Amino acid sequence: MEGVLGFLAGEAVIVDPAVVSGAACYKLLIGAVVPRPIAFVSSVSADGVRNLAPFSFFNAICGEPPVICFSVSNREPRKDTLANVRATGEFVVNIVSEEIAAQMNLASGEYPAEVDEFDVSGLTAIASDLVKVPRVKESHVNMECRLMQVVEVSTRPRRPPLLQQHSQIRTSKEDPRTTHEAPLLRIAGPRRMHR
Repeated sequence: MEGVLGFLAGEAVIVDPAVVSGAACYKLLIGAVVPRPIAFVSSVSADGVRNLAPFSFFNAICGEPPVICFSVSNREPRKDTLANVRATGEFVVNIVSEEIAAQMNLASGEYPAEVDEFDVSGLTAIASDLVKVPRVKESHVNMECRLMQVVEVSTRPRRPPLLQQHSQIRTSKEDPRTTHEAPLLRIAGPRRMHR
């Protein structure tokens, strides 16, 4: 947050998303909502072109029925993934591990719709069991999905759903962009927390 963190460093503040720039809100969100797992989404266009793209706004939102969501940024041109999922109603979320992080970064580039990111990344596309979309062989977890719904969210509504963010901004000496140091994380089951 160019200029803003320097002004706010070490002080308790209230951030009003209706007033602060979208970029500043984004930086506060990604600094506060951590960790953000990466959904490495494979999809196929209506013409049969495979697509593979990472999304860092992703999470589980319901256990029964099992529902996950990922967010495609509201930008132009839109990522091919959204058009593909709308056209076919299917996708696979492949969980990213350190072993495939470099290939994921290769797939994250801005490519024309006719480019197959499986080819770009060198990752292996294998058949899924329940959907027509391939999954990433090298991923340890693959979630085969059918589209439930698409929720359109405006980039700057008059009064955003997040009305205010109460934040005490502290920065690390090592990395002044860090907004907190040790969030508690829930790991795979009851009472399993990690810092």
